[in-house]
Amino acid sequence: MPINNEACTLDLELIEQPLARGEEEDMLRLSGEAQRLLAGDESLHGPMDALQLTISKPFGIWNIKLMKCAGITGALDIADLAALAGIDLMWGCMDESVISIAAALHTAYACPQTRYLDLDGSFDLSKDVARGGFALLNVSLHLLEEPGLGVTLAD
Repeated sequence: MPINNEACTLDLELIEQPLARGEEEDMLRLSGEAQRLLAGDESLHGPMDALQLTISKPFGIWNIKLMKCAGITGALDIADLAALAGIDLMWGCMDESVISIAAALHTAYACPQTRYLDLDGSFDLSKDVARGGFALLNVSLHLLEEPGLGVTLAD
C-alpha cells in the first residue's frame, strides 16, 4: 500500500485517492482514522458509485467533479448521499472553462458538507471562451454578485 496508518501522525487534511478505481477494498485495511483522510476521486463517477461507497465507506471525503458525475444534478445527488453518510466533500475539476468552474463553485457553496475546493482548472487554459464567474481573493474562490453564474463570453 502506498500509504499506511502512520499517515495519521502527520498534519494532513486529506490524501487524494491513493489507489486505482476498483481497489477500494484495499483501503478498508487502514484504520478508520486513516480512511477519514482519504478523498475518493477515481472511484466516484456518479450517484451509483456514491451509493456503493456509502455502503463500503473506504473514504471520509468525496471529490466531486461536475464533468465526471452527470453535471449539477448528479453532483447534488452525490452530495445528498454524502450528507446522509456523514462524508465531507471536496470539489474538483479538469482543465475547464470558467463557465463550468463557476457552476461547480455555486454547487459546492450550496452543500453544507463542502470542506475543500480544488477548482483551479481554468487557470491552466491559455485561452478561455468566457470570463468572470468567480473572484480569487486571498487564495479563496468567491462568487460574484452577478446574475446567473456571473460569466460573460470573452471577446
